[in-house]
Amino acid sequence: MNYPGLTIIFAVIMLAVVYTFVKSLSRHDNVGRHISILLFFAVIDSAGYLVEIVSKSPLVCTWAAGVQYISTMWIMVMLFTIKYGMDVHRIDIVGRIGRLFIYAFSVVATCLMLMNPFINFMFRYVPVQWQDITVLGIIYEMNFFTMYIAWLIVMILYTLISILVHFKRSSIVYREKYVMIAIAMVAPSVTEAVYQFSGAVGANYDSMVVGICSILLYVTFGKVGRYLSRIYSRNFMIDDIGSMVVLFDDTGRLADYSEKAGETLNFTEDYLQIMDEAMFVDGRLNLEPDYLTDGASVELPLNVRDERHYYNLDFRELRDSRDYVIGHMYIFHDITALRDIYNEFENELTKDPVTGLYSERVLNIRMREMDVNDNLPLCIAVMDINGLGMVNDMFGMDEGDRMIKFCNEVLNTQLRVEDFVATVDCETVIIMPCMTEEHAVAKMNLVKKLIGYQVDFPIPVSVEFGVAEKRDNMVLIEDVLKEARASMRCKKLLVPESSRAFVVNTLTAYADKLGINSPERRARVRNDVREIAWRLGLSDEMRARAELTAMLQGIGMITVSDRIISKKGKLTDDEWADVRLHPLKGYYILNSNPELEGVASYVLAQNERWDGTGYPNGLKGEEIPLLARIVTVADTFEVMTHDTSYRKAKSKEEAMEELVRCSGTQFDENIVNIYLEILRKRDATDELETTVQE
Repeated sequence: MNYPGLTIIFAVIMLAVVYTFVKSLSRHDNVGRHISILLFFAVIDSAGYLVEIVSKSPLVCTWAAGVQYISTMWIMVMLFTIKYGMDVHRIDIVGRIGRLFIYAFSVVATCLMLMNPFINFMFRYVPVQWQDITVLGIIYEMNFFTMYIAWLIVMILYTLISILVHFKRSSIVYREKYVMIAIAMVAPSVTEAVYQFSGAVGANYDSMVVGICSILLYVTFGKVGRYLSRIYSRNFMIDDIGSMVVLFDDTGRLADYSEKAGETLNFTEDYLQIMDEAMFVDGRLNLEPDYLTDGASVELPLNVRDERHYYNLDFRELRDSRDYVIGHMYIFHDITALRDIYNEFENELTKDPVTGLYSERVLNIRMREMDVNDNLPLCIAVMDINGLGMVNDMFGMDEGDRMIKFCNEVLNTQLRVEDFVATVDCETVIIMPCMTEEHAVAKMNLVKKLIGYQVDFPIPVSVEFGVAEKRDNMVLIEDVLKEARASMRCKKLLVPESSRAFVVNTLTAYADKLGINSPERRARVRNDVREIAWRLGLSDEMRARAELTAMLQGIGMITVSDRIISKKGKLTDDEWADVRLHPLKGYYILNSNPELEGVASYVLAQNERWDGTGYPNGLKGEEIPLLARIVTVADTFEVMTHDTSYRKAKSKEEAMEELVRCSGTQFDENIVNIYLEILRKRDATDELETTVQE
């Protein structure tokens, strides 16, 4: 016996035991831990043999041989079979009893072998005469080892029968595992038989070599069994699970794919180890790689045989026991049918049946979702159809619904993908992220213009809108919606076709009848006020309020007697006192109507002066509301450049000089400068047009 070589083998086995045991513990692998224990007992067996051959004490040799022949291999094989070869949850009462017998056998067998380790005493070889031929026969000794051998055979048969039963009951995916377990049991049995009967045929095989071969056979078949089991399991999970599965290795190349994935994505065997993962993600899936992190779930559309299908993609990183990424797995679940059902159900709950737009409940959710810093500046627009109630009354609800659909179809042609549209009480609400108020107003003006081109309705269709902008997080998005709605409703008061404009139309018509104002004068002042407000950078709502103030300025004059209004000469003190009350009376008239109370304070301050000498409250400087200051400048210029019952008109140049002279006393100097710039630019444009016409 070569003791140095034996020592090396022993050391290698010990190192393998330690390494396998530590690695199995680190990854919580019960199978690896069990194999480690098996190798540990094999080392004990080999160590016992080493002690037996080097010891000179008969007693030590006896006990070393006992340790060597405890039948460790059989005990561990059967324990392995119990632990991994049987489904514990499906074992009946007979199986449970059999399992207890196996455990009892392991204990009793160990005790018996320690009591008398000389296993070769169980039988002896004797020559037997058979047909004039002497052959070698085996005579079993009738002692307690006979019971041991019988018990061993019974347990082996029981284990094999259990494996056969589980083989029959199990799915084809797992049957290979039981076959490998049976082979792993038979392999050590064969090597042990070769060793036991080697003396009978004159051979002399070293028991340690036989033991090591048994261990290697057991581990090899066990490993092969688990490998084949994984292959069957992989085929079962990839091909039969029903979902598309695509695998890429650690080099980013296509490693495998399920049969369903091959049919859907048009993969062939030629793609293996050729297709690049980045090309697959970007080219086939149209996804940004940054979206794909371990555990990510993404919904995406794919064209399958010229049909649009929707899939839920689950992305997983595959890692080994060292936590190294060894590949990526893409699992596709077809959710097309589920999506259709969900969309149908969602439409019933969340969409308006007439317009197809989302309801107020969804609007509230989307407002909260879109109210983030990345969407600033964010604009909200509110659009409403003028005279819709009249259309419903005169031509029926169907015609009104058709008009609503038409207006929203035109609106959708001008919106971006990221814009959101909903309907609330016949008003259309549009959320436009990353857009300034200026661009939003321009977009809505275009929509308003396109809607006005229609000729397919019994009456002209017109809409009005309001826009509000959220610039920072200090402003609540709900307040932005309120501002946009207020702007829209204020503008509707200026549209004669709107039902909301009834009071305004009535008041202005009465003022025109008394000669206090005229449609032409109101239009000119309104246009001038609109331009000044735009130059000042006022919001859409404030511009609408400015125009409405221009329309209703001086409305309190309808309470002044006709005699005073039509008087040619100078007014008396009493008459002048009556006239000075008209801003206050106008305030009361407008404040009595909820639709007009928002501009009542501006009408009240229309006769205040910058130096504080105006009436009725003697406000000074910026105490005077800005809109009132704007309207005062534009209206004064209008009065000066047109004839009245008590004054001849001045020329434009004279009126402009008068505005300059009164800047800082009667008028806000900043507003006067802006207005004069508008007038000069307008004159230059008119002169250019005249030159072109000539």
